[in-house]
Amino acid sequence: MLRDVVRALEPLRGKWEPAYEAHREAVAELRSRDPTYEPRKIETVHLSSGMTVNDRSDPAVDAMLSLHEALFEHEQHWRGDPTLIVPDLTVTAVAHNAVVWGFQHRLHHSGAEAPYARTCAERLAWRGLIGEDAVPVLHRTLAGLLHFLWGQHKITHLENWMLRAHTRVVEIAVRRAGQAPPFAEETKTFLDQLVPPVTPGSKFARARAALKSEPSPSRVEEAVAFIEDAFRRCAADDRYAAADYAAWALGDLIERTGQPRQEAVLVFRSVFDGLDRHEEGWIEPYLVDGFAEVRETGGADLFARWSRENL
Repeated sequence: MLRDVVRALEPLRGKWEPAYEAHREAVAELRSRDPTYEPRKIETVHLSSGMTVNDRSDPAVDAMLSLHEALFEHEQHWRGDPTLIVPDLTVTAVAHNAVVWGFQHRLHHSGAEAPYARTCAERLAWRGLIGEDAVPVLHRTLAGLLHFLWGQHKITHLENWMLRAHTRVVEIAVRRAGQAPPFAEETKTFLDQLVPPVTPGSKFARARAALKSEPSPSRVEEAVAFIEDAFRRCAADDRYAAADYAAWALGDLIERTGQPRQEAVLVFRSVFDGLDRHEEGWIEPYLVDGFAEVRETGGADLFARWSRENL
């Protein structure tokens, strides 16, 4: 019954004013009855200092959040939710789906960057859009980029301008896929030696030892310094090559955090955390080119500019 009401009200939303609110209420009621539906909510964050973030009991905060929600609802009303392109026969389609999939399934900080990037690279090779030899490099480069891109998505909505810009960033990474970036082999060798080999004993004893141990600060700092120095040396010759290296190195660290050895996971996670603050600056050439269209149009395509001027 509710589904019939939603379908009946949809075409009336732009023609009959009460239909808009009635449609919203019917959709909310329908979703509340679905045990698998998890609404996207902006949660209030309470900091140890006593400050709060997104606290709607503050009228100013509530007004700002309501303003953003109105903009999101307007775009969602006319565009609908972001959807996957099926079949994904082009690089643009694959790049678009990488961005949308991360938003739909809230994959930021889920550990899914490396597995998804590997699948994406293998699919591109299977479709003949890249060479087989480019898969290992693209796999790590995409993992590093997706960690940043998925982290930029809003909680409740993926704006069309951001989707277009992020799609372009992934496209650039695919187009540049080929040989390993400078210092990739040196970095791989260094990281391989960062964690000592497995010690004899039962797997349970090794697991207990790993859980009790903390990563050595000196080892972590040495690895962070090594990658930072390699980036600086790349950037001195070619900023884009340095961005390639940065995305690859961060993606390689993400890949290494997925291994079963807890001790190794702690070490590589600590190294990644030490470098994470650099990511936006390090991949700047990708972002500059990816967001070029957004800068030229003020973040709005033809429909969005018309809406702003006429609605």
